[in-house]
Amino acid sequence: MDSNLDEPLEYRIDRITELAPQVPAVVLEDVMNRIKDWIVSGGREDDPYIGQQLRFVERVAARSKEHDV
Repeated sequence: MDSNLDEPLEYRIDRITELAPQVPAVVLEDVMNRIKDWIVSGGREDDPYIGQQLRFVERVAARSKEHDV
């Protein structure tokens, strides 16, 4: 589950998209809006903030998987 934070934004977005079915829609929407707002406001695509959002989605997906029956 370790996200490779040296990868470009496209990798991180692709990884979030892969995990999308495993997280609540509200979480996915929030994360994507945060990333969009970050980029629009001048944030860099390689900034650790984007990796932080990916790690959050990975944690939510892992928890969802743990509670899956």
